[in-house]
Amino acid sequence: MVYSRGSEWRRWDIHIHTPGTMKNDQYEGSTIDEKWDKFYEDINNYVGDETDPERTISVIGITDYFSIDNYKKVIADDRLPKSVDLVLPNVELRITPVTGSGSPINVHCIFNPEIEDKLDAIFFSNLDILGTNNPAGRSGLINYGRELANKMNID
Repeated sequence: MVYSRGSEWRRWDIHIHTPGTMKNDQYEGSTIDEKWDKFYEDINNYVGDETDPERTISVIGITDYFSIDNYKKVIADDRLPKSVDLVLPNVELRITPVTGSGSPINVHCIFNPEIEDKLDAIFFSNLDILGTNNPAGRSGLINYGRELANKMNID
């Protein structure tokens, strides 16, 4: 896109959770497919289009905890309004120490979409889960869940 007028303000919303998000799935629907349909309906209404430039959001960040799986789904689905020029993977982390009120500190890591295929190797694999030897990638999270289940005698 070429801008002939110099600097131009554009609206961004880089903190959007999706259906199936690990800690903030607030979408309605009796199945995950219904939730995704509702998400796309809501996002199309929320983002706007070129006919309403005051409301149009041109960049969004798909946010989830320790994962970009839902970001990848949104890209693959290709159901966002055409007015969205860029979709960014936003990984939300909760870290310690906690705040004075006992809440964990949230950190958002927003990545260039061009390195999405490298994030497991350069980011997730370098994070430890709760001080364990499990990396924060998908396989590490699964392994950590199994370790917890074994400690708690959970099937």
